[in-house]
Amino acid sequence: MKKWVILVLVLLGGLLLSLQYFINKGEKKGAVRTGTPTEELGVALPPASTGFVMPEATYTEGAGDYNNLVVPKLLTQYKGACAGGSLDEILLAHNKLWGYFVPKANAAFEFKESETMYGFMKDYTACVAAARADVTLCDTLPAEINTDLVKIPRDLGLRRQCRRLATPTLFAGHLLGKANDASICQATLDDLQPQALARINVTDYCQASDKGLTSFRAYLFKVMPDPSAAKEINRSIPSSKSDCSGDASCLSRGLTYEAIKSGDASACPAANQAPCAGFITKSAFACEAVIKDMSKAYCASVERIKKKSGGYVGLSKEEMMADIEQIKLKKAEEDRQKKEAEKLLQEVNKKAKKILGKE
Repeated sequence: MKKWVILVLVLLGGLLLSLQYFINKGEKKGAVRTGTPTEELGVALPPASTGFVMPEATYTEGAGDYNNLVVPKLLTQYKGACAGGSLDEILLAHNKLWGYFVPKANAAFEFKESETMYGFMKDYTACVAAARADVTLCDTLPAEINTDLVKIPRDLGLRRQCRRLATPTLFAGHLLGKANDASICQATLDDLQPQALARINVTDYCQASDKGLTSFRAYLFKVMPDPSAAKEINRSIPSSKSDCSGDASCLSRGLTYEAIKSGDASACPAANQAPCAGFITKSAFACEAVIKDMSKAYCASVERIKKKSGGYVGLSKEEMMADIEQIKLKKAEEDRQKKEAEKLLQEVNKKAKKILGKE
C-alpha cells in the first residue's frame, strides 16, 4: 500500500511541474509585444525611450500648434476603419506615428502621408466651423511654422486653408440672412489683394453684405468698376450660372448658395458637400464623412508600415532590435524550461516503473 502512495505522490509532483511550465508558456504567449499589430495604435512612447526633443518653432499669434494639434470635438459612434483609427486615437498618434516632427528613425508615416492627414484635419475643422457658423474654430489649427525641419508660410498654413474652405459656405449663409456673426464678413477680406482692399470701406462692405446678394454685388461693382474686376466679382459672388463661365469653383459656390437658400442639404455640390450640409442642418454630424475618409487613409498607412516593419508601428530601429532580442531571450528560456520539464517527466516515469516492477 505504501508503494502505491509513493507512486501517486511521485506522479503528482511530476504532473504539477509540467503544468507549471505549460501555464507559464501560455502566459507569455498572451503578452503583447511593443509595437505589434495587436497594440492599440497611437499610444505615446515616454520621451526617455525615444531620446527625441521637440524643436522650437515660431507661430503666428493666437494660432494652433504643430506640436500639439487641436481640433473641435465631435460626439460620434464611429470607431474607425481599423483598431486605433478613431479621431481621438489619430490625434493621440500625432507626432508619434504621423506628423512633421516624428523622429525619422521610427517606423512611421512618410512625409506625404502626414500631409494628407493634416489636409483631413483642415477639412474636418472647416466642416465643423460651417456647421456651428463659427469661422474662428479654424484658428485652433496651426497658422505657420518656421523650423529647421519644416517651413510653412502663413498663407499655406492649416488655419488659413481652413478659413478658405469654411468661409464661402458661411458667407453664402450670411448673404441669405442665416449667419449674422460679424467675423464671417470680415473673414472674406483675408484673401483680397491690397489694391482691392484699398478701395473698400470695411463698414460699408459688411453693411452691404447684411442686405443680401444683390446689395453686396452692387457695392463691389461701385467701388471696383473696371472690367477686369467685374469679371472677378462675378466669379467670386455669382448671381447665376452664366457668371461662372464654366469655372468649377464658381459653380460650386453658386450651387452652395442655392442649396442653403432652399434648405436642401442633398442639393449641396460634391466639392463642398460636408461644410454645406453641416451649415444647412446645423449639425456637425455631416462632418463624420470626413472622419471616415481620414480614418481609411490613416489605416491604409498603418497597414503599409506593419508590412514593411514586420508589425512594428511607431518604433525606432533600435527599439525594434531591442524588442527582437527580448523575444529571442524569452524563446531560449521557454526552450530551457521545456527541456527541464521533459527530463523531469522521464525521471518520474523511470521511478514509477521501478516501483511497480519491484511490487
